[in-house]
Amino acid sequence: MLALEPYAEPSTFDDQQRSKRGEAPRKFVGLPEAVRVIQGRPVPVLHGKYPRARFDEFKPQVEPAAPDDTRLTMTVELMPARAVATVRGRLGRMQVDNLGIPEPGLHHDEAWSALLTAAGLRDRWDAGAEVLRVSFDETTDRERASFQRDLTIKKPSIGAWGTFDDTVLERVPLAARTPADAAAWARWRLMQSVRDTATTARYAEWAKDAVTPFGSLAPVLPTRAALAAELRGRGKPEPIYWRLQAAEDWNL
Repeated sequence: MLALEPYAEPSTFDDQQRSKRGEAPRKFVGLPEAVRVIQGRPVPVLHGKYPRARFDEFKPQVEPAAPDDTRLTMTVELMPARAVATVRGRLGRMQVDNLGIPEPGLHHDEAWSALLTAAGLRDRWDAGAEVLRVSFDETTDRERASFQRDLTIKKPSIGAWGTFDDTVLERVPLAARTPADAAAWARWRLMQSVRDTATTARYAEWAKDAVTPFGSLAPVLPTRAALAAELRGRGKPEPIYWRLQAAEDWNL
């Protein structure tokens, strides 16, 4: 990104004062290629009345300007159909407020793939189902309940757009990676549901709800009696055991 301004020929007095202050002589350099290539072409600009401008002629020599307090932040919002880019901050002495720039030629799939690669999860993404395939053991209780994860990507690099600041991908959908993961996940969901006496009807409903999200992986859950027996063998019974066993004992 370049800031351009017209060259101002200094007066003899200005040069004399500069010399008295002990400042270095003004230096002139050849026009950089990055500037030459835009001559005669409409280009986007970040300030002023018009969003695009054309520079018809540049002189071969230029004077690099003293760096001003330039700090710009570009935000790119990626959507499946298009990308929207905005810029805000300061460009020298000018304030830039939430300025839209021409739609970037950046495809959602390209950026999404780059972000997943930066996170080391590219091979886990199921493009057909649009979910991230994960193992049960690597999920948190919150992720197991919501089937979503917030991914923090450190300094992602996206093609010719370069490297960006740390980015958070919010609410990335999750799904079980293997049938074994689906079975463990469904079992966890079932155990979270047993918060009252596990009557036959309730247990059947809880079990159905627990396996529904896993579709064709079709995890099989233990019967009420089998789960109660398993929990009884773990030592001191917990409340969930009594909710199951009471229903068994009373044939509810």
